[in-house]
Amino acid sequence: MSTASQADILSSTVLYCTKGSSNKEYHLALEKNTDGYLVRYANGKRGSTLTRGLKTASPTSLEIAQKVYDKTLREKLRDDYYPAGEAVNADVQSIIASKPEKIDFDPQLLIPIDEAQAEELCKTMEYGIQLKYDGERRFASYDNGAALFGNRKGEKVQVRQHLADALVEFAQKSGGESFAWDCEDMGETLVIFDLLKYKGEDLRESKASFHLRAMLMTTLQHEIEFYGFEKFFKVEYVQDGLLFEQVKAIAEFDSEEGLVLKKWDSIIEPGLSHNTHFKLKFWKDATVKVLSVHPTKRSVQMGVLDGTNWVAVGNVTIPVNASIPAPETLIDVKYLYAYPNGGSLFEPSFKRVRTDLTELDCSIEKLSYKKGSDQLL
Repeated sequence: MSTASQADILSSTVLYCTKGSSNKEYHLALEKNTDGYLVRYANGKRGSTLTRGLKTASPTSLEIAQKVYDKTLREKLRDDYYPAGEAVNADVQSIIASKPEKIDFDPQLLIPIDEAQAEELCKTMEYGIQLKYDGERRFASYDNGAALFGNRKGEKVQVRQHLADALVEFAQKSGGESFAWDCEDMGETLVIFDLLKYKGEDLRESKASFHLRAMLMTTLQHEIEFYGFEKFFKVEYVQDGLLFEQVKAIAEFDSEEGLVLKKWDSIIEPGLSHNTHFKLKFWKDATVKVLSVHPTKRSVQMGVLDGTNWVAVGNVTIPVNASIPAPETLIDVKYLYAYPNGGSLFEPSFKRVRTDLTELDCSIEKLSYKKGSDQLL
């Protein structure tokens, strides 16, 4: 996969992924050259021309390159890739053995759209809308007296004990039938935004429409309130897409993350390749100063001006089609919100270098903060 001689390749691995309809391969190599050490990769559809690149932005030390190589290998093996061939070294075997237990959850993912696209979809009268939360995707189910939780990768996970206990208690009080929810884990509360199974019926297998699932969610919220579990569980109600402008205005005023659009007649289908479920995020813009450049990644540390002091607000990745800006450069980024008390920007994305602004344009006072923050503007 590279021009390095065989003696220059210190470690290499070939991985395959055949999950669902995928048929991909991934090559990873740790190489030595005259200036140091590099980690190269190549990936794409098996049998096709592979996309090649570097995991290290430039030659670095063996220690750093090895950490990058090991981290990348762990991530791929835990993301449904498996090694090619029968010979597997002890390190790879250890990673495979430590993979989390898989559960029956392959989530439908949301397709990003902009405001104009969202508005046009809602005009068709074919969509319902919900608020988008910024917790962690969580599968939550009850069956045969036990609770089970998973993440967006379909891996079994643990949640806070009070939520696990409350789920079992709610199930027992509401009839004891099995159910499965698609939720956002907010730490203290599970926000339910879709139903996968309701009172013993698997809504994925029965191909229940989102319109039906939305009605069942309303019934579920009544049950949650009737049995006194509002502290632990909350259903995110679905509103008609024709109310897009009103819902969007209220959501932006309340500093919500965004909106979710789902087609009324859509069924639950795993993955991203279905034009029925979308997300609109409310991005903000900020000008920041580059404080430093990461030694091995295409990312820079951002800073904003608080009085006379520069405060770090996280890192942002620089895309491969843009030059990495040097320290002291001013850049524009988009982000969803800032965490309070000098915290990072959430989901920053590089936009452009600014040569027409001054450091005063990087003021911390211009940031928009996470909902509920005492620094919320």
